[in-house]
Amino acid sequence: MAASLTANAISALYNGDVDLKPAVQVLDIKQIGTTNNMQERYRMVLSDGTHMQQAMLATQLNEYVKSGQIQKGSVVQLIEYICNCVQNRKIIIVLNMEVIALKCDIVGEPKQIIDANAQQQQRVSMPVQQAPQAQASPQAQPGQSYAGSYNTGLRSGPNLNPVSQTTSG
Repeated sequence: MAASLTANAISALYNGDVDLKPAVQVLDIKQIGTTNNMQERYRMVLSDGTHMQQAMLATQLNEYVKSGQIQKGSVVQLIEYICNCVQNRKIIIVLNMEVIALKCDIVGEPKQIIDANAQQQQRVSMPVQQAPQAQASPQAQPGQSYAGSYNTGLRSGPNLNPVSQTTSG
């Protein structure tokens, strides 16, 4: 069965759009946090057919997974969700959803969405590393006691001692 996914939904969610109620596909579901004092949680990978993004299922929705209502390939409509930053990575927290289709073939060839800031830092990091080699070190200018470019307006001269040099005679 072919599924109809909301175009560019992952990008919109990633950038903070909380008014959208997108149809997305579940590419993966894994159970996490089953230690004695932690309640079980489910991590999912959601896709809009173009991009994919990590997501967490709110614990009140665990029954969807346990009962088999959602599985790999399911198409769901996100009703309520937030996008949080966890360990320097954005993650979609699914608070409420509806199942549109239980099992579908994977739609498109989704790629991991890349944070524009991280992408920019990667592009900038290379020139920054090369910059000290390409630029000459600042040279001390007359009137400066260091190699910086900040000009205090002070000038060096023969008498920098604040003590008066008057002679008594």
